[in-house]
Amino acid sequence: MKTLNYKNRTFLYEIIANDCGDYGTFICYETIFYDATPITKTRKKWLLFGSVIKYTVYNKLFRLYCNIEDPGKSKKSIHELLDKQIELLNRIDEINNGNLI
Repeated sequence: MKTLNYKNRTFLYEIIANDCGDYGTFICYETIFYDATPITKTRKKWLLFGSVIKYTVYNKLFRLYCNIEDPGKSKKSIHELLDKQIELLNRIDEINNGNLI
């Protein structure tokens, strides 16, 4: 995963390429953004037995259906997409704090 700092927020992101179109003739990209704070979890090494191992996961925040590293995308269009998603994240925080209106 790569790091992106945007408007005083730190995100981790990864770009995934998928086949799309008829018979997989095209490649579609999506960029998945994660919260930068890691969450450490534990589990058994094998399903029910074995030693306990720790692993790190990150919370998914949002996804953009484009490749943000594509040179064909303008910086302005990427900023607009990110601003919209950050606005929605801020709204979720407001709702959790009790500010409905």
